[in-house]
Amino acid sequence: MTKRNLVGVLLATIMLVASCGTVTQADAKSVPSKAAQSVTEPSNKVVQVRVVQAASRVSVRPSVNPAVPTKMRGIYASAYIGKHYKPRWESVRKCIVRRESGGNYRAANKHSTARGAYQFLVFWQRKLPVLMHKPHLKNKPIVKWSRYDQDHAFWFVFKNGKGKRNWYYAPKQCW
Repeated sequence: MTKRNLVGVLLATIMLVASCGTVTQADAKSVPSKAAQSVTEPSNKVVQVRVVQAASRVSVRPSVNPAVPTKMRGIYASAYIGKHYKPRWESVRKCIVRRESGGNYRAANKHSTARGAYQFLVFWQRKLPVLMHKPHLKNKPIVKWSRYDQDHAFWFVFKNGKGKRNWYYAPKQCW
């Protein structure tokens, strides 16, 4: 890694952490160039940060949205803002959450096997942990998944609009 790239990575990390809290010299020195980095905020909350490097451009992108509360009810911005997240579809995601569960991440449909904020069927409950490489969720029902994991599952299935057929509403669309 060149000195220019290292300086860019360090500056980007410092700017990200400065927007979330404070950074120590130890944090700034220990940033790898092409890997995930855990940064501890002042509240002792660990935030995963991905450092993306392309040619001479370096950007730091958190995968957890620190502005979203952790409570399991309510329609807020996506708790997941990682690789699969696309800001242009955020209003569609909120519309789907409103229609499917009213913002209740613990919702259970009485007439089917649909569960969670996005009303994923049991089929998805078995497949998603494997597809998303999250083995810790494998034997856990979706209603027990965190807001972050359910939002991540939505973005993974939605695939930038290609998976919107999974939430089709005949008379009124969210898109």
